[in-house]
Amino acid sequence: MTSRNSFTIKLTPEQQGVLTNLLNTGNYRPLQVPHTSIAAQGQECTIALYTSGKCLVQGKGTEEWVSFTLEPLVLMEARLGYEEVHDPARSQPHMGVDESGKGDFFGPMVIAAAYVDEKLVTTFRDLEVRDSKRITSDSKAQALARGHSRGPGQSVCRGHDRPAGLQPPLCEDAQREQDPRVGSCQGN
Repeated sequence: MTSRNSFTIKLTPEQQGVLTNLLNTGNYRPLQVPHTSIAAQGQECTIALYTSGKCLVQGKGTEEWVSFTLEPLVLMEARLGYEEVHDPARSQPHMGVDESGKGDFFGPMVIAAAYVDEKLVTTFRDLEVRDSKRITSDSKAQALARGHSRGPGQSVCRGHDRPAGLQPPLCEDAQREQDPRVGSCQGN
């Protein structure tokens, strides 16, 4: 698994006070970040405490700072790597649905659903799968696609109200025969 370069956690008012004192008195360079009560540059990471109480740590040194500073001095418990212990629902089977497009009048509408079980949650976490709006480079999107195509799971295409349960290679063939007017997978 790759090292994490981002960590977010909601802090209690008491924890916020401890973090604020730590950032004010430690070896940190203050930063001006909108909507924060305090923000600072640490060694290879940036720490921001938002007015909402959320703490965001970002950068190459995130894991080290969270493990050796935030957890023992502010949180008083291990959180990084123990997400399933603190939030077991994250690994439970669940489904998500999303759509894109405006429909036939303005162009194609694409609807996708994803079902994940505990094994897929772990695989997707290892691949760093996340909201597509948070993927900021083409190379990261391509890496995620390569990882998904090698990982477990099944793709299903649906075209013209005909479900076509297709494994990914067949789905790619069907996509090559796509009707450009409708923009949906035709299947077989």
